[in-house]
Amino acid sequence: MDPIVVECPNCGAALPPGDPKTGYACSYCGTQFRLQGARSAKTMAGIALTPQQLEQIAHALGRAEDPARNAALREAAERHQRRAVRIALTTTVLVAVGTMATAYFVSQVQVPPQLDALSGVADAIRNTTEKVVEPSFVWDDTTGPPEIVRDDDRTLVVGRTRSIPGDDELSVDAYDLATGRRAYRIGDLGTYSNAMQFVHFAVVGPDLVVTTPGGTLRVHDARDGSLRSETPLTDRVKDLCRDEEGNLFVAQLDERYFVRRPGSTRLEPLERPPRSCTWLRESARRRARTGKLLGSLGPPRRSSKKGPAIPKTRTLARFDAGKDGTVVIGVRHPGTAVPKAARFEGDEPVWTADIADVPLASIRDSDLLATMHDGRLFAVFGVGTDGWRMTALDAKTGARLWSIDLEPLFAVDWIDFLVAADDMVLVDRGSGLEVRRATDGTKAYVLGSLTYE
Repeated sequence: MDPIVVECPNCGAALPPGDPKTGYACSYCGTQFRLQGARSAKTMAGIALTPQQLEQIAHALGRAEDPARNAALREAAERHQRRAVRIALTTTVLVAVGTMATAYFVSQVQVPPQLDALSGVADAIRNTTEKVVEPSFVWDDTTGPPEIVRDDDRTLVVGRTRSIPGDDELSVDAYDLATGRRAYRIGDLGTYSNAMQFVHFAVVGPDLVVTTPGGTLRVHDARDGSLRSETPLTDRVKDLCRDEEGNLFVAQLDERYFVRRPGSTRLEPLERPPRSCTWLRESARRRARTGKLLGSLGPPRRSSKKGPAIPKTRTLARFDAGKDGTVVIGVRHPGTAVPKAARFEGDEPVWTADIADVPLASIRDSDLLATMHDGRLFAVFGVGTDGWRMTALDAKTGARLWSIDLEPLFAVDWIDFLVAADDMVLVDRGSGLEVRRATDGTKAYVLGSLTYE
């Protein structure tokens, strides 16, 4: 115990610090006393001790100085130690015997072949899900949104990518939508700086059409990427265009135009591109930047000029909901562009709902993308100065299924396209494609590279 400074109970003299275990003797009047008999006491730090604290210290010292009690405590501790050793030895023996018995019985059991097969399936699943994305590329949406290819046993998402780091080569890649693993790659398309304006792609039925910087048009099998044909052109291609009937239009730098019709491999010359054609690189990006809705891979959209409309709302798009009628998307007008949705049966509204579930002051005008798939309406809208929020509505009832805030990106944070397919929603964020689950909006994986704040 640390020394304690005390005052003599007889003459009141302040005595030098002493050990309370040995007691005190006044050097002035000769009085001998113990700690609890001091007139006052304080620690070496100058903290005064109360009479109650002095009694507690003295009681503790008395217990420590009791030889009989200390001997009894030592004997009890030794008994507990011996008992603990016996328990540990017994437990060790029992565990060893149990382990040997289990090993013996397991060795006598024949594992059914079905379990062996299940074990192989489990290993395959682990190998599939351990790493589902490649970190050495960025997604490149310069020529338009990702394309969806449906095969008998899987669904693929196709897009243009750039290899990073390295020589920045362009390629058109296809990824398994369920797992994120790359299914195939179409390469030999040059570098981004030399070929970015001339490499275009489009999925037309079973074909994946890709243009090269050397002025050729390749046709691949969209399911496995195998090359079917290669046609030399008179110049490089500046754009591909596809209409709702499946016609593919080709625009060259020398202002020559061609069309490839469904079921045909021939390129027929045209005088000019049709007005009904949606140019991927220019028109689609312009619509995204001005808040127009995208949904080219969802159900067919009806003309926004004719059909049902939400009162006091500027109609942006109409989605065909089949037997459930038409789902209309728009923004309030005049006033703040609050995004709204409604379902109509004929011209009669069934439900009307706000797409945004945030306060009015938080809504960012004109930043709205939406698509519909499998009876669900998905939308992304701007929140605050640079945030994004994603929501899903039941297209039949208008009930909100879920809403989430998207993670902010460092530097450029812009969403160009929104596509839904199977049980996934694809959010195109420039250099990366976020693949989210349609059931709750959680992120399944990312194709490309994104830098979150």
